[in-house]
Amino acid sequence: MLSIGVIVFVTLLLITGNVMAIAVRERTRELAVLKAVGFSGTAVLALVIAETLVIAFIGGGLGLALAKLFTLRGDPTGGLLPFFHLPASAIVTGLTLALTVGLLAGILPALSASRLRIVDALRRI
Repeated sequence: MLSIGVIVFVTLLLITGNVMAIAVRERTRELAVLKAVGFSGTAVLALVIAETLVIAFIGGGLGLALAKLFTLRGDPTGGLLPFFHLPASAIVTGLTLALTVGLLAGILPALSASRLRIVDALRRI
């Protein structure tokens, strides 16, 4: 069961990282304008990391909320899985893992955004 969890974790990490890399690439001009206005590289890094954490929290929260709704009526499998239950500790663990995935996936795109040279990015306008 742990190996399936690791595979899911790595897959989510790759998907979230790809989404954030595309988001940073699409908003290169906006990030360059922020840096031109006076935002530091650290501030841009924090913005991208915060965006990644918000996306991961919303996605993880929606998934966990749907899982909880699915299990509220008891065993949805008709007796095939009588242990079907989602305790509060699993929800907290799920949200923690979602935020961890968001943080790990957002590090590389955030670093590339913080290292963005204003002149190079503004040439794309």
